[in-house]
Amino acid sequence: MVNRREPTGEQTFHASAQGGVRFVTGEAETETRAVTYVRSGSAGWQTTSRRAAKTNVEPVDAGEVLDGVEEMAVSTREYADVDGDGQGVRHIGPMAEDSHEVADVGDGDEHINSVNADGLSFAASKELAGWLGERTSQLRDESAERDERIDELREENERLRERLSAVEDRREVPERDPTAATDD
Repeated sequence: MVNRREPTGEQTFHASAQGGVRFVTGEAETETRAVTYVRSGSAGWQTTSRRAAKTNVEPVDAGEVLDGVEEMAVSTREYADVDGDGQGVRHIGPMAEDSHEVADVGDGDEHINSVNADGLSFAASKELAGWLGERTSQLRDESAERDERIDELREENERLRERLSAVEDRREVPERDPTAATDD
């Protein structure tokens, strides 16, 4: 049976910090230092992402990213233990090689940096949001055109009923019962 509780015991690292946990990499006390931390009372990592900490900023073609993400296999798997067997904990996501093929970022194709994984997701989401916005607008336009055509057909149908009624009045045709059987 796999222990799915929090890791405890030998060869584990534990940090207890009521004020939070912080890791700083890069040059100390500069705008370019990278900081990753968990705020007190939180369970999620926060990572430096402000403009002042970045350089060589280039736009991404979100459409290309979405195409790449769409082609990327996403699977569940386990990490292998020393014998090559699964460790019993399932994970989901792409393979690092596939992610690196979509966006040549990070320091190689053996790892996926969580910042880059988030970036791929944001770029793909942005493209999808744009596409959905365009498609929604297109569907609204098509719906408005159909509504307009329905109104035109209703008006035309009403005019034809009035004409038919006028013709029947002139010819003194008895009013037809639409439920009555015909002798055709």
